[in-house]
Amino acid sequence: MGPDQVAAVLPLLSCAPAAVLGVRPFGLCRDQAALEHWCQECNVPLIIDAAAALGGVLPDGRPVGGQGAIETFSLHATKVFAVGEGGAITYAPQWQTLLREVLNFGMHDGTPTRMGINGKLSEFAAAVGLAQDDVFDEHLRVRRAVAERYRRFFMEYWSNWTPPWNPGSPPWQAYPVLAPTPEVLQRTLQATTTRGIQLRRYYHPALHQSPFGASYAPRPLPVSADLSARMLCFPVYSDMSREDHFKIMNVLKSIT
Repeated sequence: MGPDQVAAVLPLLSCAPAAVLGVRPFGLCRDQAALEHWCQECNVPLIIDAAAALGGVLPDGRPVGGQGAIETFSLHATKVFAVGEGGAITYAPQWQTLLREVLNFGMHDGTPTRMGINGKLSEFAAAVGLAQDDVFDEHLRVRRAVAERYRRFFMEYWSNWTPPWNPGSPPWQAYPVLAPTPEVLQRTLQATTTRGIQLRRYYHPALHQSPFGASYAPRPLPVSADLSARMLCFPVYSDMSREDHFKIMNVLKSIT
């Protein structure tokens, strides 16, 4: 999503936008500078959902977390830096008071003044986070090596599939790839399941295709629909050995 896509939606809104929500799908670390600049020019805050990107690096070498007014990260059990639940936020200084109030029941000086949640990190989760921090760099190294082997595999053996383009250096919660067609995706899922490899479809169905999300889509979203129909994620683990990964890729080579 870029400035052109956001600008195209503005005439459909009944009021001025309160914010623009950008996303780093799968934790991919693409540069959001163009959208960030557009939001600054329009005086609209850019909030980036970077749920799976904690530990990632932009193409220019900067760590994620410094773009937009706010970036949010998930610390859920499925993420690379996992404490079980909860998350983390990076933000421009002017948002600190508001965020602390919202995360503390909407209270200011002990008095509720706005809508809020209980967003404080428990001591137990913080202890898990400290333990994770001791091994996080090694986990990132392993996952990035796995992603690089996947990239070479798809270039050499499944060249009609599309790996992530210009992803920066993500933490690689999984390795997302676009199948050439929905039919090829379905055949691949069936073949890998019978061979004992679990692949996962994410963002399927697309939110605008679900009963809950349909009312929020004011017009057709053909790109989202196409991506949802062809996106397949391959496993990445923090303790995945080269031997285990080559076993997976050897199975994939046997699928035609």
